Amino acid sequence: MKLLLLVLLLLSMASAKVLMISGNTYDLFSGQPINGSFYILPVGDFEKNVSGEINNGKWSAEVEFDETKTEKIIIFTNTSKKSGFSLLQLVTKKGNCRENLIRIKPTVLNKTPVEMRLEIEGTGYKNIPLTIGEENNIRACLVPGMVYKVNLFADGFYSFFYVGK
Repeated sequence: MKLLLLVLLLLSMASAKVLMISGNTYDLFSGQPINGSFYILPVGDFEKNVSGEINNGKWSAEVEFDETKTEKIIIFTNTSKKSGFSLLQLVTKKGNCRENLIRIKPTVLNKTPVEMRLEIEGTGYKNIPLTIGEENNIRACLVPGMVYKVNLFADGFYSFFYVGK
């Protein structure tokens, strides 16, 4: 029975990750550090939340969460007059990927202004804004030789394939 509990404990610890998050919080208009509180919530592993105080604009916390459940972390800040939040996307860099530089210069034949966004399917690279008419340099960690589908969203939906280098 003791051996089974030890094995289960080790298995449950295998997917746990500890992340140290530190921040500085300032007033948007004056730029002065503020006091208040913060609340950190791993999306998907809600019972692992952490809260604390913001003193003279500085705060930090250790957050333990289950990597298999959590892809994002929300950080809420609260002062006497203002509230705010940040959403962090957690991306694990694979050991066998390499940084690739994708250069793209989108052109839109449309008289009304549009926004363009890019995503690389099967990766954490999503909702990346592109500047129309200018060369955009996208740096992505991709597996060499793997074929990726790159999607462009504007007034329509366009795709092309890119081979990781």
